[in-house]
Formats: sequence, C-alpha cells, structure tokens
Amino acid sequence: MRKRVSLKLVSAALDGYRPICQHPGTVDIGYSNLLPSPGDDTVFEDPVPYISPEPVTKYSRSIEYTVAVLQCFTPRRRVLRISELAEMLHISRSTTHRYVSTLREHGYLEQDKNRRYRLTQRASAPGVAFIEVLRLETPSARRILEDLREETGYTVSMGVLDGGRVLYTHRLFAHGRGQYEADLGLEVGAFVPAYCTAIGKALLASLGMPEQRKIMDALKLRARGPNTIVKKTLLTDELLAIHAVGFAACDGEQAPGVRSIAAVLVHPGRSRPMAISVSVPPARMSILAMRTKLGQPVRKAAERIRVLSVSHLARCRARPGGGHGTVVLARARVPSEKTKTAAKGKLSRGHVGGSRRPCGANASETPSTLW
Repeated sequence: MRKRVSLKLVSAALDGYRPICQHPGTVDIGYSNLLPSPGDDTVFEDPVPYISPEPVTKYSRSIEYTVAVLQCFTPRRRVLRISELAEMLHISRSTTHRYVSTLREHGYLEQDKNRRYRLTQRASAPGVAFIEVLRLETPSARRILEDLREETGYTVSMGVLDGGRVLYTHRLFAHGRGQYEADLGLEVGAFVPAYCTAIGKALLASLGMPEQRKIMDALKLRARGPNTIVKKTLLTDELLAIHAVGFAACDGEQAPGVRSIAAVLVHPGRSRPMAISVSVPPARMSILAMRTKLGQPVRKAAERIRVLSVSHLARCRARPGGGHGTVVLARARVPSEKTKTAAKGKLSRGHVGGSRRPCGANASETPSTLW
C-alpha cells in the first residue's frame, strides 16, 4: 500500500492530482514509492545548507542554524538522525539536538519510532503562502493557461525565477500520448534548473546583463540530458538569440524525451520575472514544428497574462489600501437622508442595491476563483 509523505511542498496549491510518472529519476509529491535512486539526479538536486563561515553581528546565528536544519531535508533525504544533521551542519550533536527539539516542539519536525526526524506538513506553509501571493499578482493566469492547453493539447506551466532555478506556480496537465513521461511527474512547487529548461532560459534571457552575469557565474552546468549545454559561452550566445526571437525552446536538455517551448511575461516593474511554457512529447512534434506552431500561441498567452495583470495592479493601486491581489471594498460613509429614502424605495420595489466586487481581472473573479 502506498504511504503518504508527511511533507507536501505545496499540497494546498496544487492544480489537480497527477498519477505517478514512471520516468526514472522523478518523484511524486504525494507518494514515496518511486523516489529517485541515490545516483540519479535527472530532476532533483540536493541543496547544501548554507551557513556563513563567520558570525555576523547584525544577524542571529541561532536562526541561521535553525533554517539550515530545515534545508537538510530533501526528497532524497527524507529522514535524518541527529548525528547526520550534526555532520552536515558541522556542529555538535547536543547543539543540533537543541535546534531539532525546538523545531519539533513548534510542529515543523516529527520523530519516528527509530529516533529519526522528518519534516511535517506545517513546514510547507511558507512555500504555499509564497505561491499564493505570486498567483495573486496574475489573477487571470489560470484561465489563460487553460485556454492555451485547450489550443495546443499539451501540458502548460507557469513559473518564477529563483536564482538559478525556476519555481512552478502553475502546472495544468494534458493527457495525450507520451505526455505522461514528458512531464517528469513535476507538480506545482517543484524547482527545475534554469539553464536546461525552456522556461528557465526564457527567464534568464529577460534579465539585464549585470543580473544575468551574476546568476551565470554561480551556475554549475552539468549534462542532464543528451543535449544539455555545458559551456557558459554557448549558453550566453543562446540567451542572446532567445532575447531576439522572443521565446526559448529546449530539446532533450533537462532529460531525455523532454521537449518544451516558453515565453516570458515582459514586465520591467515586476520584482520576480515570470514565464509560461508548453511541454511536448518528442514523438508527437519535431523541434522545428514546435517552434513554428507553438511559438506564437505561447507568446500571445504570455502577453495576455501580462496585460491583464498590469491592468489588475493599476486598478488595485488606484483604490484606497490597494496592493498586489488585494480585495478592496468601497470606503464606508454615512448615507444622507436623501440616499436612505431612495434605498427604501428600491427595496419596496424588490430591488436589492449595491454589490461588492473584488479587484480582479473581470467581474466574475472572486477570491475563491482567482485560480
């Protein structure tokens, strides 16, 4: 029988359940029976917990280590002992036990019968909230992505750049032949490398040169698929070409049998660049046909999301107390006697006046249907 994994990175924000993909090196967020093998890093890469070499007086060293404890847990390092955590953090076991006990007391870690620790679902709450905030910036994205999936017949995604990675904020799956394997079992909340995915390269190409160079310097290019670009000079040249044509395409770079095309949401004022992508099974469309047939639809969808999100933001800012995704109601005021008389007349004729509308992309959007 399949067992639930206690950590669900974004269980409250998933766009629908997808059965487990049998592609090697992948993992389903909801179940633990198909975890990647220790030597297979096609999709997942275990991050190394970062701790500054020397204490900085204006920062809390205790909080730094507490965050590092949480960073030790990954899909492949699901359960850890105190000794293993202490070795990873390069601190004593007693100090590690104190941090772990604090996290356990506050519900972020739990202990099994073998005295090993693992994350609880509460640990995913900040990530879920972060994705929901990003979605509020683009309240019409879900509807437009559904239209794009209907038009193309393939899985569509939306993501935001996070350093050298991309975080999926939307994943709307298609179910055609070969799509199952091409999607790699990745759900909302999954991270993918930026340098070997179409959505990542589109986002990198949209950056200014100083920011792009900073990210490129920190990247470690490794062959993940048969066509992965592993030289930074070649990757830089491709990013320039992507910037010129307006969309990015990948063929066998992230993993064998993965082909995708992506376009960025051009919005210079946005704090985090966003992009959308379409994943195509190689057996159903060549790379040339994908560029020709899907390039324009993907760009149009990205532009529609951009225009509506800019309009949404402008309307929100124009209202008192407005902000990103804020539902703003009319400011309360004391009605005059004339207004009271008119209202009573409407009620007596069976008319109910007044309606409170959220600040959304259209009149039908409510907080429960923003995505």
